[in-house]
Amino acid sequence: MVDGIPLRPDQFTSTQERDQSLAHDGSPAPEDSVPHTVEKGDWISKIMAEHGLSYPEDLDVFYEYNPQFAPSGDRDIDLIFPGEVIYLPADATGGPDGDEATPVEQDVGVTGAESPPTNGTTSTSNADGTATYQNHQNGYPVGPPYTAYEAANGNPVNGTMVDANGGMIRTDAQGNPATGWVPVAGNPGSPITYAYYVDGRPVKTDTVIRDDGTPPPSPPDRVEEDFAGEPIGTGWYPVNGSSSGASYAYFVDGQRIDAPTVTSPPVDGSPPNIAPPAPQNGTVMVSGPDQSGNATFQSYRDGEPLGDPFQAPVADNGMPKNHEIVNVDGGAVMTGSDGQPVTGWVGESGAAGVQQTYTYYVNGMPTTSTHEGTEPPAEPPEPTETDYANKPVDTGWYVVNGSSQGVLMGYYIDGHRIDVPTTVNGSSDDPPPQIPPGEPGE
Repeated sequence: MVDGIPLRPDQFTSTQERDQSLAHDGSPAPEDSVPHTVEKGDWISKIMAEHGLSYPEDLDVFYEYNPQFAPSGDRDIDLIFPGEVIYLPADATGGPDGDEATPVEQDVGVTGAESPPTNGTTSTSNADGTATYQNHQNGYPVGPPYTAYEAANGNPVNGTMVDANGGMIRTDAQGNPATGWVPVAGNPGSPITYAYYVDGRPVKTDTVIRDDGTPPPSPPDRVEEDFAGEPIGTGWYPVNGSSSGASYAYFVDGQRIDAPTVTSPPVDGSPPNIAPPAPQNGTVMVSGPDQSGNATFQSYRDGEPLGDPFQAPVADNGMPKNHEIVNVDGGAVMTGSDGQPVTGWVGESGAAGVQQTYTYYVNGMPTTSTHEGTEPPAEPPEPTETDYANKPVDTGWYVVNGSSQGVLMGYYIDGHRIDVPTTVNGSSDDPPPQIPPGEPGE
């Protein structure tokens, strides 16, 4: 493990290093336990489920039987290997005291925040009539929590939520899946843009701008016939065809849902899942974890995809582990093994025991402090105490040099200079420029 970054199987420098990393502490097997030998394709939550435990609700039980994976242990719970042995309760109902495992909530709609669903939306009510909501897909958070007025049914008023299949649903003023014209841009007293929804899903039609702020009086024209000339109701219908086959779209009462076409509709005829909207800036999970625990992510900057989708292990917060992501300001930051912006020494290769350059990161951003060696320094670099103008340095823009052209300002966090270009400022007395740190990693 390098600075909290777990090694991949191919990164151990010797068989002995791998065996030592996987070694149990030698204590006897826990009483009333059964061994589970890890196989290729296993991951902790899957193993726990096979033995009657829920993840993450029953992690304390798991830690009792496997203390090496506990927060105080020396193993990363997200890094297991074929052949090693894990212990689980023999009764398959919970921990040593016989407590039953807590089932994972999978209800449709909003659930209590104490039991995150595989797919769904959790909420915590506030005293002012609002609630804080968090969407979940594939057992992981999707996007940041948001606050909205709470409808009588507990759902957000005019918000977005996730259904049991992982699709995004828009709600109306009563908290029900919206059917009708929904305001999507504008403010009271100014022109408002409306989009049409059916059962909470957007319809493939042009948005309408209303100068008086009121929604259009009637729905968009329905589609009467499909590509084959058959009447359209609700379900999958062909909308195009070629020698290679037909393309199908989903309709509700003749209104086409705005989702990608498919060449083979679902056997059960279920509607398409609507993907979460792309963020202006950020990194989102676009498909859930595979059997190896890797998910597919896409980064966005200025509302556009940034590079190709990438795969990485997913952390409990739904973000990739040990990978560069884009933050809400459009800057690139590096995550640690917990999916949060990393603070610490990070090696360029990720392997242990090899000569490499280590860079010190703060809040996911690289500093100008580096170290050459086979191991990272035991301590962080010393922070800068004062800038070029002898002002105490903390967080913000500070003078790093001066000339007849003015002064050069560098950005610091807790006295550590971030590795981004300097900016020219006329005086050390000027307020720090409102410029975010650059885009490290490009």
